[in-house]
Amino acid sequence: MEDICPWSTLAPATLQWCERQLCSWIREPANTWSNLAYIIIGIMILIECRKANLGPQRILGFFAILLGLMSGFYHASGSLIGEIVDFSSMFLISVYLISANYARLHLWSQKKANICAVSLGLITVAILIIEPLSGSFLFAGQVTWFVILEFLLWRKNPTKPSYRWFIFSFIALQLAFLIWNLDRSRILCNPDLHWISGHATWHVLTATSLWFIFKFYSQFANPAAGGKIA
Repeated sequence: MEDICPWSTLAPATLQWCERQLCSWIREPANTWSNLAYIIIGIMILIECRKANLGPQRILGFFAILLGLMSGFYHASGSLIGEIVDFSSMFLISVYLISANYARLHLWSQKKANICAVSLGLITVAILIIEPLSGSFLFAGQVTWFVILEFLLWRKNPTKPSYRWFIFSFIALQLAFLIWNLDRSRILCNPDLHWISGHATWHVLTATSLWFIFKFYSQFANPAAGGKIA
C-alpha cells in the first residue's frame, strides 16, 4: 500500500521544480524556507519606512511578507491552490508597480491609481484561475510592462531621479530569471539537495530585487499617486 502523504488530497501544482518532493508536511524544504527572504525584506522595508516617514511605500513591505507566506505554502504543499495564491501575491507587487508608474507618468490621483491596480489585479488573477499555466508568462509580461513605463518616465522627466537602485534591481531580477529557467529545465539541478536549489536562489534574488526597487521608490513622496520627487 502506498503511503498517504500530507497534502495528497489537494490537486498538484502545474509547475515542477528541480527539488524532489518529499512525503512530508514540507515537500520542498529548500524552496520553502528560502521564502524567509521575502519576509525579512518586508520587515526591513517596514522598518525603513518608519524611520524615514515613507508612508505610501509601506505597502511593498506588506506585499513582500504576504508573498513569503503564500510562496512558502505553495512549496510546502506542492498544490495547485498554493501555486495560485503564490502567483496572486506576486501580481500584487507587479500591478502596484505598474499603477504607480502610470500615476507618475500621468499625475493620477491616489483613487485612480488604486482603481488601476485593483482592476489589473482582478483581471490577472481571473486569467490565472482559468489557465493556471499562464502564471509565469503573466508575471514576466507585467514586469516588462513596468520596465517600459519606467523607460518612458526616464525620457519624459527633465529632472531625472537617481536610477542606481533601479539598475541594481533589474540586474538582480534578470539573474533570478536566468536561474529560475536553469532550475525548471533541470540544467542546474540536484533534486536531492534540500538545503539549497536554483528556485530557492530565485527567491533570495527576487527578494533582493524588491529591496532595491523599494530604495528606488523611496525618492518619491507618493509614487502611487503621481507623487513628486521628495
